[in-house]
Amino acid sequence: AFVVPKTKGEGRCLSLAATDAPNVVIKALKRADDGKGYIVRVYETAGRPTQACIMFAAKLISAQKADGTEKVIADATTDGNRLAVDLKANGMATYLVYFDEMEPVSPKMAAVSLPYNYCGITYNGFRHDGRLNGGLSYPAEIMPDEIVKNGVKFAIEKQPAENVVLCSGDTVVLPEGNWSRLHLLMAADTEGRDLRADLTVGDVTTTVDIPSYTGYIGQWGHHAHNAPGGYDWGHQGFSRGYLKEPRVVYAGTHRHSQTRDEVYENAYLWDVQVDIPTDAETLILPDDKNIILVAATVTAGDLRPAVAAAPLFRTGNRASESNDTATDSVPANLLVPDMIISYTGGARESNHPSKLLDNNVDTKWSDKTLPASVVFDLGKPTVVTGWTIICNERKRAERLVSGCFLLGRDSLDEEWRTIDQFTGNNRSEINRKLTSPEQVRYVKLMVTQPAQEPGGKTTSISEFRLY
Repeated sequence: AFVVPKTKGEGRCLSLAATDAPNVVIKALKRADDGKGYIVRVYETAGRPTQACIMFAAKLISAQKADGTEKVIADATTDGNRLAVDLKANGMATYLVYFDEMEPVSPKMAAVSLPYNYCGITYNGFRHDGRLNGGLSYPAEIMPDEIVKNGVKFAIEKQPAENVVLCSGDTVVLPEGNWSRLHLLMAADTEGRDLRADLTVGDVTTTVDIPSYTGYIGQWGHHAHNAPGGYDWGHQGFSRGYLKEPRVVYAGTHRHSQTRDEVYENAYLWDVQVDIPTDAETLILPDDKNIILVAATVTAGDLRPAVAAAPLFRTGNRASESNDTATDSVPANLLVPDMIISYTGGARESNHPSKLLDNNVDTKWSDKTLPASVVFDLGKPTVVTGWTIICNERKRAERLVSGCFLLGRDSLDEEWRTIDQFTGNNRSEINRKLTSPEQVRYVKLMVTQPAQEPGGKTTSISEFRLY
């Protein structure tokens, strides 16, 4: 059952399909394999041969009797919205039916003029202009000029240089008219990390979820089989099931880096919707440069989607969780500033290694030593399953950390051993999951390639997280 906005409609009750015989039961109604017709399966339940009719909500244009594989066996008789069925005692039958297509109602709408200020969509020859997440971009060659979702049209700006809005609290003027709903084509410019932000329309502020432009849309919950001692029901080995609530409007099959196509790296855009209060004239965008806006449309009338009256399946719906848990149940950082026991360079207060752990992407640890490193004492042997680095120069690809090691040891007398490493990175946010958990007491973050640009020697990292 679904809840939909109230309309004039066809009365208080409407059935997609019903029979006129109590002993004829409809067991299935689904889309046919050809994508155009529908399959309806019926059973006789009283043990006697029966002729009956099935009444549909729409007019039929044709119908055939079919087998279980949807292969047509014979023609069937129809009259308007009625299908005649002939069943043997305790028998079953399958029918392939086609309905008279109803013209969709086109809502009144208008595109919103946006203050484009950033390059996030590039053609192959200009991929080096992309500035999302350290030099990435949506591929213009496969993105349509207009994206239509549920009747709502989004006009895509594909001119080079400036074709997306990097949100920084901008005020956008809405088109004149009596509009009821605002549709925003948005994404979080993060590597799989969803964000939550405020949108202010008129004098009403609404908090919305803005999923990442990449990563997973959903997943089943599962447990780590290789956790120490078997299944791990805690943060280190358990991933909760979830499904992101905002609707995917665009899914690109690849994305552009500054040098190549990154195939099978999906690039999404999401339909983020808010109501427009009466007499509202402006939209204030979030003050967060990790959020991008690609297009916006206002509509009149009630186009809100149907809402399930009860949960359709059991999972963690991200839209109903707090911001901390809306990112795939990210566990707490194992590190705190007091765990820092040594570091390279002569760090000033403004770029001290403690800035790595202050949960503020606008501060940074900066070091011109090569290699630059920070050593942490976890206080006791601790199981480590993953780590994250967020670079400070997130919008400048040439200054992103290119190579780094995560080292560990159990005592101060031991040699450091490599837990994990990466090279050739071109992401502003690096999320690493260990192939198998490691138990260590001391951890060393060692940056060996601090920048993409030749001769770059300055390490600049905003956040370091250990899980």
